[in-house]
Amino acid sequence: MRMIRTKGGLGSYERILVQKHRTLKTEVKDKVDWLINLLDSELPVVVTDQGKILFANDSACEIMGYPFSFLVGKSVIDIIRNTSGIRSATDQIAHQRENNYIHEYQHPIRGLVNICAHPRMVRVGKDGKILRVTALSIVAG
Repeated sequence: MRMIRTKGGLGSYERILVQKHRTLKTEVKDKVDWLINLLDSELPVVVTDQGKILFANDSACEIMGYPFSFLVGKSVIDIIRNTSGIRSATDQIAHQRENNYIHEYQHPIRGLVNICAHPRMVRVGKDGKILRVTALSIVAG
């Protein structure tokens, strides 16, 4: 195929490529902005499909009672072991469910507290890997 250049402008194929590039750039920026806002605003913990903690923001660290450096790389199961939430969390992670649930959690300082988990599954990367982004809140009671 031969590209025809018009006076002072781009050929039709060049225009299509430029437009596709702009569209993809906008889509990527929107996804990055969405993820940054989510990580900053909803008290999340980001967990792999195997249950390993990849990220916990400051609020989530405070709710769980551990510093970021302690939580990252740990298994959720190790953190909530011996609580009523262990079965809920393992079931939710294994089956990629997004149901909200409340469980008792042994906070290292506050003692036994009720935590509500609001999980959402997010596909990332070219391979479509699934991450579990969970907002946490302490339930009064």
